[in-house]
Amino acid sequence: MDSTIIDGSVLTASNYLVYFFENSSTFRNFNIIGPGADKVGMTVWYSVIEASDCRISEVEIGLLQATSSVKIKRFIINIDDYDTYSGYIIHDACPENTCLSIFTENIFFIKHSSWPSLLYFFGGEQIIKNNIIIGEISARKGISFESQKRVIFKNNLVSGFRYENVSVSSHSDSVFLVNNNSMNVLYANVYGGAFQINQGDKTILKNNIIQNTNIGVSGYLDAVRSDYNLFNNVNTPVSNGAYLGEGNIFANPMFVNDTLPVPNGTYDLHLQKYSPAIDKGDPSITDVDKTRSDIGMYGGPEGETYVYLDLPPRTPKNFAYDYNTAHRILTLTWDMNTEYDFRNYNIYRDTISEFTPGEFNLIGQSDTSYYVDNLSSITAQNIYYRITAVDSQDNESQPGNEIAVLIVGVKPGVEILRDYILYQNYPNPFNPSTIISYEIKEHSYVKLMVYDIKGELIEVLVNKEQDAGYYEVEFDASVGSKQYAAGKPLASGIYLYRIEVIGKGNIPVYSDMKKMILIK
Repeated sequence: MDSTIIDGSVLTASNYLVYFFENSSTFRNFNIIGPGADKVGMTVWYSVIEASDCRISEVEIGLLQATSSVKIKRFIINIDDYDTYSGYIIHDACPENTCLSIFTENIFFIKHSSWPSLLYFFGGEQIIKNNIIIGEISARKGISFESQKRVIFKNNLVSGFRYENVSVSSHSDSVFLVNNNSMNVLYANVYGGAFQINQGDKTILKNNIIQNTNIGVSGYLDAVRSDYNLFNNVNTPVSNGAYLGEGNIFANPMFVNDTLPVPNGTYDLHLQKYSPAIDKGDPSITDVDKTRSDIGMYGGPEGETYVYLDLPPRTPKNFAYDYNTAHRILTLTWDMNTEYDFRNYNIYRDTISEFTPGEFNLIGQSDTSYYVDNLSSITAQNIYYRITAVDSQDNESQPGNEIAVLIVGVKPGVEILRDYILYQNYPNPFNPSTIISYEIKEHSYVKLMVYDIKGELIEVLVNKEQDAGYYEVEFDASVGSKQYAAGKPLASGIYLYRIEVIGKGNIPVYSDMKKMILIK
């Protein structure tokens, strides 16, 4: 069968839109649309199926597979928002251990699921390669292999699940978890995390990038060994019997665009030219170009060849200061860059606001996230600083926020005159959450609000007095405001966020509004 739209949006009589029973079929280029909850997009029962280039949406279960062998390639399966919270995609029962499931180059989006979103259990061999598996809103668990004969899980991205991304337990043969990116686990506590492994003595865990999670690798029953994995922003790399072997790296992997992976997002998880993950995988594994393997989803013999981009460091942010009045010493601080090839910061100073940094106003360099400037010889009342980050190849970032300094009176003192600034949210587009940051230059009353495109209030994020400084606040579209949206998830679209700052005497001193895009 080839090239058909199956529109089951008004289906009520059957729970199954496409059903294969005791046959051998090829199925490609289908668009399967369901009516929502309690429906299954595609069911394979006692069959051998090869299917490719299909899209399944508006169903509760994308693919139900039992006692069958399948080859699924280039599917897009989108499990939507249903109150039953059982939106797992694959359910495989094969007690005879004769089934073979091969999933390659697929994209899975799961919004709600109390079960593991991709569930394989009771026998058979699973080969899962080059897939993107993204959890959204309240998808609790990512992919789970239970009671399998053998598992090969390579070159996949798993991101955004609440408690665990990848879980493996009770397998009778080897499990290979190699060259994956497992990232952005929201609430892993004692167990769970990027990888939850049972029977670690049969599990090969190597060449993975593990990022943004409380727990990296959690063992259970038998210890699991972590070799040649890269950990970044992981509070507990290994726990509960898991242990570090050889070749592990703790560093920023330097992705081309390290925004949160979301459907149709701008994220790009290819490695930059000087990433510490390049050629640092297991020496026995080679990349497509026959060099030593990279760590991460594009490394290994089934990864990709691509040009490593040499990009500038990230722009410095979150500036603060300390001033010693007696000695007229100003100390500036900011967040430290973590790029592997970071070299130093350039410090620029001028007496003109909004100046362009250049060789004539470069006053110093620092390889740490602070700079000390002696102002005893400064006669100008106002001076301004801008700071950039520079890497080992002399690539220079855009300058951070301008820092305005006022030298006050005959006996000099210093005050950082922060502008009132509302920054663009990051990431943008986003799903399900994003960070909104702003600066205020003096103690003020601040209100930060989110509206829909019609101007209706969605949520009040900030409503209080705050001191001068830089602030960040998270907006989570998965729940919306309990007060204004009844706790319901927000739909995809354009939203507005607005800041209002009230100064002394209850006088408005600043307001601004920006757009942000939620894409599910």
